[in-house]
Amino acid sequence: MIKGLRDWPVVQLLADLEVSDLAEVQAMGRQLPSQHMVRFLPSPQAIPNIVLPYREPLSDHDREIGRFHCTTDFFAEVEFWLQHEGRNPSARLIAVEVACWLPDCLLWAGHRLHGRLTAACLEADDLAVTAGRRSVKLNGFEGQVQVLQRRITSSPESVEWYCRDHGDVHSEDNIENNVHLSNDRRCWFREASGVNAGSDPLARSVDDEVSRLGYDKIDILKLSFSSVDLLRTFLEGLGEYFGIVRRPN
Repeated sequence: MIKGLRDWPVVQLLADLEVSDLAEVQAMGRQLPSQHMVRFLPSPQAIPNIVLPYREPLSDHDREIGRFHCTTDFFAEVEFWLQHEGRNPSARLIAVEVACWLPDCLLWAGHRLHGRLTAACLEADDLAVTAGRRSVKLNGFEGQVQVLQRRITSSPESVEWYCRDHGDVHSEDNIENNVHLSNDRRCWFREASGVNAGSDPLARSVDDEVSRLGYDKIDILKLSFSSVDLLRTFLEGLGEYFGIVRRPN
């Protein structure tokens, strides 16, 4: 079969040529079924968001539905923070999102908090990172939101990053720990030794990355996959936070 960009079939490439890489999204305002009695407000206007220029679930959601692809729990945590810190003009919400894909949640928070946000998105895929950085610039959040290409693991010194095409799945693969990247590849960390161990410059732990960013506390830590032990030392050494939001992909 003739292959195209990133080994996609030509038929798929032709279908994707008409897909826009720009979406306009809003958040719906409603009462939240949360342990905290909060109400998150609708976006006053449609917000531009750069998405991936091919068919994939999150980009299609933003393009076709026009709503932020984000968890209700994240909205609730931001509103809960505002209830406690909203009258303190010097307070800034500090958030870290692991495996964000597209930084919809952080873009919404940036608009909701009107400049009182310090946040980092840690994402493995290069195309998603590029799209996220364009969205940050387009919305004027440079200096507030960073989109960093990182492969998060609790053991960066003893693993290697390994990829296969989606169609090339072996029975011995640990599918549960796979991270799906883009349209064509399935990638995950596997145990390594010798020269392969610790050789990936993008492999980091949450602890290492938060320390490098200089955050002495986290208000919201959002995990968009749950199969990796991310919090082994995080909870012991980084101070108080309001919430951990989990959304397995």
